[in-house]
Amino acid sequence: MSYGLTVGLLADLLPMEHQLSKASVSRHVHQAAERLEQELGDEQPSFIEGCPAQWYELPEPAAPLTVSLDGGYVHARSPESRKDGSFEVIVGKSTTGEGTTTSFGLVSGYDPKPRRRLLEVLKSQGMQMNQAVTFLTDGGDAVRELT
Repeated sequence: MSYGLTVGLLADLLPMEHQLSKASVSRHVHQAAERLEQELGDEQPSFIEGCPAQWYELPEPAAPLTVSLDGGYVHARSPESRKDGSFEVIVGKSTTGEGTTTSFGLVSGYDPKPRRRLLEVLKSQGMQMNQAVTFLTDGGDAVRELT
């Protein structure tokens, strides 16, 4: 949703003394994104914690998590050539055994912490180290590196 539409929606939904500007909404979104990025841990080659002996002591995990991922290219509105102004976006959906879903997305090559971001999505759904996770992808290079 554009910042202009967001300002209009907020004005319709919330009683406000002063009208918001697109610039102030943009600034607040940027500040929130920076804060969340700082709270995200460091990227690592592997996020496996503990050892198998410790995993056996964990409670029996819920049904496996299923993560479906796909990538696609987004092109600029008026690129000079087909490769100018394009970037790869990876989007996904993680589904628990109970059917609860969480969607996420990132820009491949620009996001410095793609695996950490995916791990945090899985942790937010209650993933344990002894839980099976099934990945469904088309096998593209960037998607395969993420899994």
